[in-house]
Amino acid sequence: MLKRIFKVINFLITIVIVSSCSKDNTDFVEMNGRFNQENTDCEGFDCTEYIQFIGNSQADLGIGDIIYRVDYKISGEKIDLFFDKDRKMNFSFIVKNERTLLRAEDNTSWVKL
Repeated sequence: MLKRIFKVINFLITIVIVSSCSKDNTDFVEMNGRFNQENTDCEGFDCTEYIQFIGNSQADLGIGDIIYRVDYKISGEKIDLFFDKDRKMNFSFIVKNERTLLRAEDNTSWVKL
């Protein structure tokens, strides 16, 4: 009987320790998918700009007919883009909600497909 009580107490202590070790980071926003922005001033055939998030640190940025592979870092609600992990681009977003990004430099909306 005493062994059984000891096992139950050990089990409960283990559960408490394991559950207290897991940290839920509610500030982390996982970016995924593709966000488009239609360029209304465009007269050519390639008038859609986009960002396609790949994993948790890279994205493809399509501007005109050029696609850049960039790194990104999320700080709060802001997403900063970088070339080669250290050269910051003049291109960043504010996360408005899970379906909309606002480009910080010109306040244009980029909508998730």
